[in-house]
Amino acid sequence: MSKLKGVAVIVVVYNPHVTDVCDRISNYDAAVDHVYIIDNSSKNQEKEFYKESRQNVTYVALQSNKGIAYAQNFGAHLAMDHGYPFLLFFDQDSYIKGDAIKGLLSAAIANDEVACASPSSTNKTKYSSETISSGSLIPSKKFEIVGDFQEQLFIDFVDYEWCWRANAMGYRILEVAGVRLIHQIGSTNYRVGKLVSAPFRNYYYYRNFLFLLKSKSLNTKQSRKWMIKALKHTIFELGFSPHRIKRLKYIFDGIRDGLSGHMGIMEGRDGN
Repeated sequence: MSKLKGVAVIVVVYNPHVTDVCDRISNYDAAVDHVYIIDNSSKNQEKEFYKESRQNVTYVALQSNKGIAYAQNFGAHLAMDHGYPFLLFFDQDSYIKGDAIKGLLSAAIANDEVACASPSSTNKTKYSSETISSGSLIPSKKFEIVGDFQEQLFIDFVDYEWCWRANAMGYRILEVAGVRLIHQIGSTNYRVGKLVSAPFRNYYYYRNFLFLLKSKSLNTKQSRKWMIKALKHTIFELGFSPHRIKRLKYIFDGIRDGLSGHMGIMEGRDGN
């Protein structure tokens, strides 16, 4: 596995199983310059991570859950302060094989319009209006121009909003063929072929969607597309997912706070 100069990885974790996370990191740590693990948990697991990691890994404990956006920004600025020109983001449950990262890097270098290069969900190289953050490579200069992830969103739509902002500035989001994001195989719950998330995630989904809709973060075409997606999401959550009453409550709470502009972490909950 050849070393890719200038690539720093930011991995955001929350109450992680250290061995599992380090196993996933081992798929690419030899191919990049440095890995920053940003831990949103209240428990500091510095000793455990350093025991199982390579020398090019830095672990940072935030001591509380500050949200995915804050943690990603923290890691990004740490990497940029150390002079790394490319930022590669992962969550704790997914990874890319080290050799495949070269495809992302080549795509980002070849086209100055590209603000973000990501794995392809269809195995075709194509432009997209948005992509998830895990597996996405962003040149540091583009991150500085587009700006930080919106920390007030906390979770949900954080990555999409950044992509929409980049698009509005004239940059492109590129899905790269041959690069596959590999997800952890575990106790995930699926209904009618769709992943079932925890009920409280509906709060952030509906709140952030309405907030971004009100703030004109989406153009007219995107607004229509995502209103249809939100309708389908509602049907899935209330028609096919368990704990429907609890999900309905979180949907109403999210809509209320989205309309009123009450952002940040959901009141009464310190975890995501």
